Amino acid sequence: MWRVLFNSVFYTGLHVAITCLNLMGYTMTFNAKDNLVNFGRSLGNGATMGALFSEGVLHAIETKNTNHIAAMFSKAKAKEDAQAMRVIKTTVIALYSGNDVDAKIIDPTDISKPITIKTKGTEINQDMVKAMKILVADDKSMRGKIWGDTFKSDADKPKKTVEQCQQAVEKFLQKLMADNDVNISGSVTVTAQTLQITQEAA
Repeated sequence: MWRVLFNSVFYTGLHVAITCLNLMGYTMTFNAKDNLVNFGRSLGNGATMGALFSEGVLHAIETKNTNHIAAMFSKAKAKEDAQAMRVIKTTVIALYSGNDVDAKIIDPTDISKPITIKTKGTEINQDMVKAMKILVADDKSMRGKIWGDTFKSDADKPKKTVEQCQQAVEKFLQKLMADNDVNISGSVTVTAQTLQITQEAA
């Protein structure tokens, strides 16, 4: 019990120290070994986990070397922490989503092969980097809904219903007519399945 309490207090204090130094404009010399060890130990504390992950990812972006991110992912995998693995993956993909090329986390089924992060041809999404820094500064948990929603991919977002799509189409057409002083005749109907849009003659 005392060990659990000590770990909780220690890593909470570590997170607060990192955040305060960042907000005050101080930069700490990055120590990859310490960051990785502390990240692995902090998986139970979402806020500290996020702060250490952010520190590691920013280092990877600066050095253009994703081996450290792969090592953090490996830490989560070693503990069979599926949630941590999932949030690392979605966050990394979002951070490297500056163009149409997607980053990939290669996690071989053969345990003798290393986990790798493929980012060739990708670009850093600075908006996502800024969002991550804000989440860390606000003490948000990397395991929480706010973090998850921030880096959620389009594929993970719930699809709109047919009714919602129909309303969106009608709203768009009304705005199109108002903005351009034109009339659009006929009706547009959204149907189910592939959400095909068909236009009926006037």
